[in-house]
Amino acid sequence: LKNFLNFKISLEIKHSGVQDHLVVFEWVASNNNGASERTDTPLIELWPPRAPADPSTVFFEKQCDPVRVDDTFVKFLCSKKFYVYFVSTEDSQVKEQLHLDYSSLIFDKSATPTFTYTSDRVKVFGIDTFTLTITGDQELMNATYRHMLNPLQVNIVGAKNVPKDDVPLGKYEPVYVKYTFYNGESIETEGAPHSETCKWMSKHVFLAGLMDQVKLKENLKNVPLKFELHDRDELRREEIKEDAKLIDVNYMREEEPKEEVKETKKGGRGAGAPTPKKEEAKAQAKKKDEPKKKKDAKLGELIIPST
Repeated sequence: LKNFLNFKISLEIKHSGVQDHLVVFEWVASNNNGASERTDTPLIELWPPRAPADPSTVFFEKQCDPVRVDDTFVKFLCSKKFYVYFVSTEDSQVKEQLHLDYSSLIFDKSATPTFTYTSDRVKVFGIDTFTLTITGDQELMNATYRHMLNPLQVNIVGAKNVPKDDVPLGKYEPVYVKYTFYNGESIETEGAPHSETCKWMSKHVFLAGLMDQVKLKENLKNVPLKFELHDRDELRREEIKEDAKLIDVNYMREEEPKEEVKETKKGGRGAGAPTPKKEEAKAQAKKKDEPKKKKDAKLGELIIPST
């Protein structure tokens, strides 16, 4: 009844000169034990271009280890939001964080189930648009297993005629929708900018087949599902998200070539050896002439920021 799937995760960024940033993201652990594992990309400026004619659009791809699609996998996908962090290697801080709901993959009945997220609101200088795509190499589950789980998807598209009074900058949280499903699970969309028309395109999947069927049918028939639009939640000082620190971030820079100094048997300088001042001047000239080489940043454990 269960399939083994190979997922490919693709990140694409259209940028205008982003420097000294990389992306850290998580996906289901290969041992499929209800945990996630982390991936650190190279520096964004080292990603290859999507097409030679458009060097401003770059991409990174990871072929993940096979994952068994079973109860542990689908429950994990429906109960967790996965992080994507944009990290500066200059000051070792998370500059932007996304928390994405991948549960809509379970609702996809196609031969190549796909999740796609695109945003033009990533708050990193130089990044214009960011796209994340997760693609499976075959159908996620067969008809029998799908019938047993009976996935039910709730789509929140957007809202119109939202009051557009002048909103003081930094006073309110971004506009979001919140609701509680019949199983008691509370869901929130990501925040949208304050506007008369807000768009979320948010999707979440509930495993209706694993719920109490009698209660679920009664609730669907008699109890309305209430959706709350939050557009005036005050941004309290203690809830303002500060830049999240990373620890043990070692950015490898080019090592300076060392000038070999010959020594005499008595420990003095060899004949014809340059003086210290000449050595320093020579090293500086060599440093100026040689092009700088950038290497990948190596990160340590993340301190997961609280929200």
